Amino acid sequence: ILYAFVVDSEVMYIGKTDRGLRSRMLNYRNAHVSQTTNTRNNEGLVKCLLQKQSVEIYGLSTDGLFQYGGFHINLAAGLEDSLIDELKPPWNVN
Repeated sequence: ILYAFVVDSEVMYIGKTDRGLRSRMLNYRNAHVSQTTNTRNNEGLVKCLLQKQSVEIYGLSTDGLFQYGGFHINLAAGLEDSLIDELKPPWNVN
C-alpha cells in the first residue's frame, strides 16, 4: 500500500507498507524513540492536529498483479520513489 499524509492540501509524507495500512498507522501512533521515522511523523501529525489543521491520509492499494516479462512489479515502491523525488515532502528525510 502506498500512502500519503496530507496537511491542509500539502503532501507532507509519502510511504509504503507491505502490511495493512491499519497496522502501519498503529506504528506511528505508538512510536518508540528508536524508530525515528515513526517518531518524527507522530510528532508532526500531533502538532498539526493540535493546531486544528486538516489532516488526511490517502492510500493506494494494488492487487499485486502487475507483471512485466514474467516479473512481479511493486507499483507502490516504484511510485513512492518517483513521488518523493517530484514532490519533495518535508517529512520525508533523505
